[in-house]
This record gives sequence, structure tokens and C-alpha cells, in this order.
Amino acid sequence: MDNISRPPRGFLKHFMLKLISDKPRSGYEIMNVIEKISGKRPSAGSIYPLLQELEEKGFIKGETKNKKIEYTITEGGKKALEELEKKQKDILGSSISSFLRTYSTIFGDKEIEFVSKQMDFYNKISKFSIPEKIWIEFSRFRRDFFDLLFSSPDEETKLWLEKILRNANIELEELKKRVKNGIRDKNP
Repeated sequence: MDNISRPPRGFLKHFMLKLISDKPRSGYEIMNVIEKISGKRPSAGSIYPLLQELEEKGFIKGETKNKKIEYTITEGGKKALEELEKKQKDILGSSISSFLRTYSTIFGDKEIEFVSKQMDFYNKISKFSIPEKIWIEFSRFRRDFFDLLFSSPDEETKLWLEKILRNANIELEELKKRVKNGIRDKNP
């Protein structure tokens, strides 16, 4: 069961490369920093093989200083880290989404399933360029809707929220038909 709380595969390697990019570090120092940040101390058996792999790939270089090996990042390591950082949100998002989907399926947890679907939705829309005014209005709507919904609303408030959603859906369906048929109004 302890494996469930572990970070996604490859994360430790990425994290170690990031730590070494900040300043030269020994394997022991890397273990200490990871323990301080995560609350769990990685074993030498997980850290040193990864350091060796990073060195073999040319991402870091080890140099013996005061009877310990201190690792520094290379130009190749900087480029690799830059690429990883560009992909990190996708990597983390897909790992979390995958975990949430699996968890909700195994345990039948509808709240976790909802969160998983929301993450999938935001992962998809983050790849598109949404006009700023539309994003601002959508964000306001989402914030206000969920503020009301999660504030333990009475039945009247729930009915109002349902009516607002129903009307918004009717208008969206009408707009989809108009767009599909090429009908444009000057004044939306």
C-alpha cells in the first residue's frame, strides 16, 4: 500500500536534476533536501543509481571533493531540465488524473470521480487559446456557482442554480444551431 503515496515514475529523477541545477550537491545532501521537503527520506539505493544514470546520460557531472562526490548540472542537463519543465504540468496532471480515475473506479467514490473529470476538462482546455474576456466570464461564473453550491444552500437557492444552468444550456444549444447553420446576429 505504501506505493500509492509515492510520486509518479520519473519524478525523483526530475526532482534530483532540478536540485542539482540550483547548486552542486552530493547524494547525501539530495537525500536530506528531499526528506525536508517531502517528509520521507529516499534510500541510498534509489538515489545513487539515479545519479549514476543521470551522469551516464551526460546530464550531470560528479567530482570528488572532501571524500564525497559533488554533482553539477551540465549543458545537456540544463536542456533536459528545460524540456522536462515544459512538460511537467502535463506529466503531473495526467498522473493525478489517472490516479483519481483509478481510485474512483475501484472505490466507487463519486466525489473523486467528479474531481477527476474536472481535471481532465482543465487539461484539455489548457491546450487551447481562449479569449481573455470569455475566460474571465467563465471563471466568474464557475467561482460564483460553486461558492453558492458549496455554502450549503437552501432549496430555493438550489432551484435558482438549476434554473440558471438550464437557461444557459438552452442558450448554448441555440447558439450551436445558429453557428452550424451560419446564422450571425450583429448584437449577441
